Amino acid sequence: KPRGLGRGLSSLLGDAGVAAATGTAMGRGTGMSQNATQATPSPLPAEPISGLTELPIEWINSGPWQPRRRFDKTRLSELADSIRAKGLVQP
Repeated sequence: KPRGLGRGLSSLLGDAGVAAATGTAMGRGTGMSQNATQATPSPLPAEPISGLTELPIEWINSGPWQPRRRFDKTRLSELADSIRAKGLVQP
């Protein structure tokens, strides 16, 4: 009987692999400062916020660890056309 994924990382990597992967995901060893890894999450609102909020594009900043700085307008347009035609395809 073929088995698929879905049993968690420990089934693939063992417990040590999960701890190492979790440490990397939490920012250890990625050049992030300790303050960034120990940030206190903000409490969730009592009721979920629904709807969309539009804001000016100038208010959006790129992430400091985002490697992409320049975008080819032709390739970006091709990507937008593909998403319109096929939707988002997840790996």
